[in-house]
Amino acid sequence: MEFIKFLMKESPEEGLYILMISVTQSVVAGLFPALVLHAAAEIVAGRGYMLWACLLAASIVIQIVTYQISESRTAILAEQRLERLVLGIADTLRRDELSDFECRNHAEIRLSLGEARATADATVQSVRVLQSLITLFVLWLYIFSLSGAAGVIFLLVFGLILLVMEVSQRISRDLFLEVAAAENRLFDVFRHFLDGFRDIRISFRKGQDIFANHLKPLIREIQSLRHRGIRVQTDFMVCTVTATSFLAGIDVFFLSPLNSLDVITQLIVCTLYAVKPAWMTLSALPGIAQGRAALARLQRLSPEEPRLRKPLYEPGKEIIDTFHTLTLQKIFFIYHEPDGTPGFSIGPISLPLRAGEVVFLAGGNGSGKSTFVKLLVGLYPASGRVMIDENRVSLSGHRHLFSAVFSDFHLFDALYGVEKPDERQIRDMLARMRLTGKTDYADGRFTTLDLSAGQRRRLALVVALHEDRPIFVFDEWAADQDPDFRRWFYEELLPSLKEQGKTVLAVTHDDGYYHLADRVITMRDGKIADDRHPGRESEERVSVPDLLVPAPEHTDEDGRTRREHPDPEHSDEDQDHAPETPAFLLRQLTPVLRRLGGWPCWTGSTRPLISTSCSKSPAFHPAPPKSDGYSFSPL
Repeated sequence: MEFIKFLMKESPEEGLYILMISVTQSVVAGLFPALVLHAAAEIVAGRGYMLWACLLAASIVIQIVTYQISESRTAILAEQRLERLVLGIADTLRRDELSDFECRNHAEIRLSLGEARATADATVQSVRVLQSLITLFVLWLYIFSLSGAAGVIFLLVFGLILLVMEVSQRISRDLFLEVAAAENRLFDVFRHFLDGFRDIRISFRKGQDIFANHLKPLIREIQSLRHRGIRVQTDFMVCTVTATSFLAGIDVFFLSPLNSLDVITQLIVCTLYAVKPAWMTLSALPGIAQGRAALARLQRLSPEEPRLRKPLYEPGKEIIDTFHTLTLQKIFFIYHEPDGTPGFSIGPISLPLRAGEVVFLAGGNGSGKSTFVKLLVGLYPASGRVMIDENRVSLSGHRHLFSAVFSDFHLFDALYGVEKPDERQIRDMLARMRLTGKTDYADGRFTTLDLSAGQRRRLALVVALHEDRPIFVFDEWAADQDPDFRRWFYEELLPSLKEQGKTVLAVTHDDGYYHLADRVITMRDGKIADDRHPGRESEERVSVPDLLVPAPEHTDEDGRTRREHPDPEHSDEDQDHAPETPAFLLRQLTPVLRRLGGWPCWTGSTRPLISTSCSKSPAFHPAPPKSDGYSFSPL
């Protein structure tokens, strides 16, 4: 039987012990009616009262003890085997490349793991069925010893029952597989309701179409399949009960003239006693059929034994955890359709990334930014060369260098992989992120993840910062943030990470902050269209001394002093109302003024001066919220 093999794979010795105990229990149970009949006859005759009493008591104790041992040992061994199987599935999934994982049916994975318990239950029920069949076999031997004709009829009837049982099991297993496939589709439809709720609320027709033409037919299909399975099991039970009654009728009406009353009585008692193991077999069949279907799905998810797999990490292998320059040379990746047709491609891309560098990645939708990020962190296999300083490496072998917050990030409830997290530091960061009172960190995990989109992204940033890896990747982190947090991210956090020697790659469309990056890379059609240095461009484009010299002044007829404007079309009214130093010009000047050692500040005159200390600088130092003052301090 399939589940007996399932046990033997986990531990042949323990499995063999369970089989021996089960056989002992079944043989004693099969001989029990004969023992009772002989004991009754002897006691009525006044012979061996104590002997038969002790034998009956001993047989009852043996049945109870062996049954308990077989049940408990089978359950423990089944759980161990199931644990190994589930861990094997998890190990298979964590070894997947992202491109392979994205092709998996996630609804099937959830359903299979949710029904894994049915496999352990079916294993226990299979051992019960084995015990029942052995009991029936012992009963048949005893009946055959009483009457050859009764033995032949008993064998034919129960042989037919076993044949029908095998057929019904196959039908039930196929039906459970069909139910599982239909439930997968049902989960997919429900995902439309959960993930596309806003669209459904907007469009009544869309919601009605999904509900009436997809959801209801699927539920009816599943209901029909389950009813068919119930009918199969019910028909088999009726067949078995009818066959047992048929045997008792044959014993009474057809075998009575051929045997003595004592033999007929024993035949009827043994036939009726056979109802119990037969009924146990019947009641176990639905669970076994469901367990077989669940086991087939689980084995399909984890086709090979975990012990045969290579280790993910080699302890003796030297790990690079610092670098000066990470260089990509002609990196190329191409998507493939399910039928193998080539699709969108990235590359060839050649790009150096240096320690302590802040790089912004820009480009329109579909330009390949997210795919490039996945290539960089080693999630997609790519052709080309990757160099860390002077060493040629693979990105997939150096994913530990990266800490990322993806645009479609998953928020974990704990700092997994971080040894001894500093709870006080985490709470301080939660306060800076204005998450105090929204969530907390206690007992090694966050108390809740039920947060708004922006709050969840800030909590994901807390996790990424606490991992403290050499390279940080932020994919549209500021997209869900308010202006204060967006300013803090670009003007305080990123410079702070740069000062710590961290490399930052930020995917962003916030062009108002491009001047704060060391480099801005623009992607188009899967290739790098531009790689520029905003600070250098500003220095080349802007003549600093000319901007710092005030324009010539003259006094008009009213006695007012006016400054001449180089543009003759610029009117006096515009001069009176336009700002002397626009904000965008200050942003352009920022990199140049940093090199000169100061910031622009206002001294009361109408021209900007260079000063090494400014009491206030509104354009570049927005005040954080007074509630918590979320200035970033290095971890």
